[in-house]
Amino acid sequence: MFSVLGVNFFQTITEGEVIDFRYKNFKDFMLAYILLFGISTGEDWNKVMYDTIDTPPNCIARKTCGTSYTPFYFILFIMVITQIMLNLFILVII
Repeated sequence: MFSVLGVNFFQTITEGEVIDFRYKNFKDFMLAYILLFGISTGEDWNKVMYDTIDTPPNCIARKTCGTSYTPFYFILFIMVITQIMLNLFILVII
């Protein structure tokens, strides 16, 4: 679900501190899924959020322009993934 939303919101972003043109981007479903899987570890998710938060006129069209929904998207994603990981950790303990 988050991969599909990421592709819809951030498909045109190709440059940033973490986002690159080849592997870490939201160009298609598979690349978005791989990027979100990496973010689910908690590593540098805020840098990806900052790469996608720029809106016109503070961005370059078709390279760095994101949406204003970016903070909601990433914070909701991190909250859902944290809950899932916590439940998996408790399952292993039990």
